[in-house]
Amino acid sequence: MNATQAGTTTGRWVRGAATLVLTVAIVAWIGRTIDGAAFVEALTSVQGWRLVWVATVASGVLLLRGVRASLLLPREAPLRAVLSAVAIGFVASVVTPLRMGVLVRPWLLQRRAGIAFGTGVAGIVAERLLDVIALLILLAGVGIAALPEGAGHDGGEGALSLETAGAVLGGAALGVLGVLAVTAWVGPDRLARLAGGAAAGGLRARIATLAATFAAGTRAVAADPVRTAGAAALTVVMWCAGLVSAAVVLSGFDAIPAGPGLVATFFAAVMAANAAVPTPGSMGAYEAAGMAALALFGVDGATAVAAAVSVHLMSLVGQGVVGVVFVARDGTGR
Repeated sequence: MNATQAGTTTGRWVRGAATLVLTVAIVAWIGRTIDGAAFVEALTSVQGWRLVWVATVASGVLLLRGVRASLLLPREAPLRAVLSAVAIGFVASVVTPLRMGVLVRPWLLQRRAGIAFGTGVAGIVAERLLDVIALLILLAGVGIAALPEGAGHDGGEGALSLETAGAVLGGAALGVLGVLAVTAWVGPDRLARLAGGAAAGGLRARIATLAATFAAGTRAVAADPVRTAGAAALTVVMWCAGLVSAAVVLSGFDAIPAGPGLVATFFAAVMAANAAVPTPGSMGAYEAAGMAALALFGVDGATAVAAAVSVHLMSLVGQGVVGVVFVARDGTGR
């Protein structure tokens, strides 16, 4: 192993350790913030059928993710192989720091279906782009409409009002959507060259690499408009299913006024944390985001965390069962 490889390996170990420390720190902070007895009481008050609903829907959503992934890969990619790779990749991403397990998917596709590793990665990037667009649209809706209508307080003198914060949040989300539209219009490859040329030294290489990855994902999205439209439609279905599952659980708590604005705010917050904080399985980050979102509506911390844990844990269970079934049936080799 040369010095560069050793440095890369060391960097991965350091980042992985930092992620684990972050996870423990978030969980410890939540534990110190809430009333443990009240948390247990709230958690045990959830009706069982609501938890089964979330797990069942999550299982179906994971399978839909597999179908969506197949639409963003070459037509020759076998659907069964893609479903298996997506399910096994999910299990791997839950148990590894920085969610590096997501790279198991393109590795399996390369071994089992002959799909080039880079093509598999580009497909993942394309899926992330569709999810980011869905999240931005949801954030824009929450920021512009749901928060001002649902929360109804401005945080005190000198604090930024929720109306202003909502407008800023919605405006920022719409701005990012605008950037994506400009990228599609200018062309991702040209934009990648411009971004790389505008920087200097090591920063140029990093920007060029990120831009090239983004360009690959954008090309995958634009490669077949009909299949991309199908993938976009499945994205809408999956996000709506997530919103409904969140509503089913949140409405089971007497202390949570589970109206549309609250549910949308909660779901937008936890999905943003899921995308931004790379803790294993979003552990801690998901719950902290849910607690912060529900606090805007006056929900106490113990109840908020109990609700977030219920949705998060049962989602992981539902998807995990599907992943384990595929691992048992197909293994992780050829």
